Parts: sequence; C-alpha cells; structure tokens
Amino acid sequence: MNTTTFIYFLLGAAVGLVLQYLDTKIADNPRTRADYFKGMMATGVTAALVAYLTGANGVPGMSGSKYIPALDEDIFTGLPDF
Repeated sequence: MNTTTFIYFLLGAAVGLVLQYLDTKIADNPRTRADYFKGMMATGVTAALVAYLTGANGVPGMSGSKYIPALDEDIFTGLPDF
C-alpha cells in the first residue's frame, strides 16, 4: 500500500466521522463508539479502494501529468490553460 492510498483512507475516515456526527445531532439518533468506528472504517476503506483502483498518485488539487501505460502517452491533469 502506498502513501497516497493511506492518505485517502484517513480523509475518508475523517469525512465519515463528521457526517455521522452531524447525522446523530440532526436526527437525534444516539450512536455508540462502535457505530462510529464501523462507519469510519467503511468510508475509509471505500476511499482507499477507489484511490488504489484508479491509480491515484497525489493528493486532490495537485496539478501535473499522469502517464497511462495502456495508452502509451501522458494525460495532463489539472486546470486548462485557456
């Protein structure tokens, strides 16, 4: 597992925790620590799996190019220059 996948796992887990907390406060539905942990793990693993399967090699918002071996060319990512 590379560093980017782990970063996506942590970001997904943090987003899952915040969304569960907001849901608990809005819906007045009490949850246990185990519920929070399961939700964090589910969102973290899902985010890490998507990052791994898509071959993400950077944190979102970074520009640059990405080499796609199947196409044998660089794919430029980021904001367009026009």
